[in-house]
Amino acid sequence: MKKAEGLSLSVVVIAAVALVVLVVLILIFSGRIGLFNTGLKECPPGTTGMTQDQLKDFPDGTCDVEGTLPKKVIGEGTTLKYCCPE
Repeated sequence: MKKAEGLSLSVVVIAAVALVVLVVLILIFSGRIGLFNTGLKECPPGTTGMTQDQLKDFPDGTCDVEGTLPKKVIGEGTTLKYCCPE
C-alpha cells in the first residue's frame, strides 16, 4: 500500500476554521458588522434617551417615579444618554 499524499483532513479543517475567524475579525475591525456598533448612538425601539440632568427629577437616577432603571446607557462624555422605557 502506498502512503496517502497531500494534506490530512485535520489540517484542512483547522485551515478552514482559521480562515473563518480571520474573515470575522476583519469584518469586525472594518466596521462591517453592525452587531458590534448598533445602539451606540441611538436608544433601542421602545425607549427614549434621557440626559443625566433629566434623570435628576427622579429618585436615584431611575427613569420614572416608579423607579424603573434605564435599559441601556449610550454615548460618552457630554453626549451620555440613558435609554428609558417609553
